[in-house]
Amino acid sequence: MMLKYIFKRHLKKRLVLIILSLGTISTMFWILFEVLSLSTSDKAEPDIFLREEKLDFANIPKIPHTNIARKKFNVHQNLSVGRPQTTIDIWSTVGLGDYTWEHILGGDSMHVTDEPAVLIHGDILFKYHGEDDSLDDVSLDSAYVLLVLNGRAEERLPYTRMWLEKLTSLTHLRAAFLMLIGNEECNNDWLLQYLKNNGGLLQKVFITYDTPIVDNRQILQWPLGSATYRGFPLEDQSMLLSADSRQYRCNFLGTTYPGSSREYLVRIIETSHLKDYCYVKTRQLWEAEETKESMEEYIQILQQSDLTLSPIGKNIECYRIYEAAAMGSVPVIEDVRTSDQCSDRTLRVLKDRNAPFIYVKDWSELPEIIRKEMKLTPEMIIERRKNLIEWYRQFKQDLRQLFFKELEKNL
Repeated sequence: MMLKYIFKRHLKKRLVLIILSLGTISTMFWILFEVLSLSTSDKAEPDIFLREEKLDFANIPKIPHTNIARKKFNVHQNLSVGRPQTTIDIWSTVGLGDYTWEHILGGDSMHVTDEPAVLIHGDILFKYHGEDDSLDDVSLDSAYVLLVLNGRAEERLPYTRMWLEKLTSLTHLRAAFLMLIGNEECNNDWLLQYLKNNGGLLQKVFITYDTPIVDNRQILQWPLGSATYRGFPLEDQSMLLSADSRQYRCNFLGTTYPGSSREYLVRIIETSHLKDYCYVKTRQLWEAEETKESMEEYIQILQQSDLTLSPIGKNIECYRIYEAAAMGSVPVIEDVRTSDQCSDRTLRVLKDRNAPFIYVKDWSELPEIIRKEMKLTPEMIIERRKNLIEWYRQFKQDLRQLFFKELEKNL
């Protein structure tokens, strides 16, 4: 068998030399036909010398060309050491999925035709199915599934429960995980019945807000992140590290409600004569969708402000915090517990990672904060901005590592 193999390889090399020396099309086709005949003969004999060339990656989904240049996990490098052993399907119905996929995991949310976006970490292939996909699209053959759902308001729960109940119909399911936008008043007890320890299917839960059910074992706290569903982009750090001074000391753009702390904040800015230093733009009604113009204005103001003021809403945690950090504008956060059902340790996901933010208990502290800002040199402010941008980069890196580690524990 060895002599026969060597003879075939030697003959193929000789035939290639003949192809190079003969230019006629008919001769080339005849020679190629003979080579193919040799290579397909004796099919029963295992070709151990060419095993590496015959690795089958046919089942790996196509990678969108726009992904490859931006991937933080190089797909081709991972494929060179063998195909992934495990596939995890991520099904998202909310913007938190896009934020996690693109901003934290480093994936690309661009889809090509009907194929999911993909990302490979070690021997795990992640397939991301965005908000355009429905419950009916879930494959019953899925073995590992992560759902990203909305539990923020009571009216959302029936649809969220439908997705969780869908897990019971997956005949090959081996592990299920959940990432949830939690209730803003931290009332998430309805979720406990779905946990593995309570007879459910969920082995790990990542949840937003300071809910007391977080135990850092089966339930972990996850950041709310930026509002990707409203078009907030992935930051370009090279543009944010400019040594130029910014136009505004602070900003507040948002919806104000009668009797709210937001209304109180605007009044403090006006009565303390801070409007010359802070950009303020308010509206009376909240709008679910941003226009292209309003989003561009919002991003531009963040990029031109040293500080971004973040008054409480229904919860202390909001998109503005992460959007400001992403744009190098230090969040000034009203650090007040908004519900008796929430943990008295506010903003754990940020404070436990030493977020370089400014916290206030009352907006009457703002004039003194601005006075301190005016004593800082431009160099000090620029250095603080660089530190904030680096902190946010490391924050996302730590969450990425936590995400992979927690899922790998349960595979």
